[in-house]
Amino acid sequence: MNKYCTYKVSGTDAEGPFEVMRRYSDFDNLREALVAKWPACFIAPLPPKKAMNNMDPIFIEERRRHLESFLKRVALKSHLWYSEEMKCLTRGIGEVEKGLKALPK
Repeated sequence: MNKYCTYKVSGTDAEGPFEVMRRYSDFDNLREALVAKWPACFIAPLPPKKAMNNMDPIFIEERRRHLESFLKRVALKSHLWYSEEMKCLTRGIGEVEKGLKALPK
């Protein structure tokens, strides 16, 4: 049994369609990177972390909807949606955090 949940992220960007599975921590790392790169730009918040009962199906579905909303709000700002940081989430192979750390500052 997994100790964490993954969420399917699918859509289209300048390179075409994509579909990947990502953890909540990947979204968290992405948001931190976006805020650091564009400090004056409003970046939508993520749903809060939850230490207990975070594998509850109702909680997972609610979090999925919030993460989807986060991505839709990011997509409204083309400089965020087409950023290298976003590509780490949508196109990166392996860990998103490592991909984000490898990007030039």
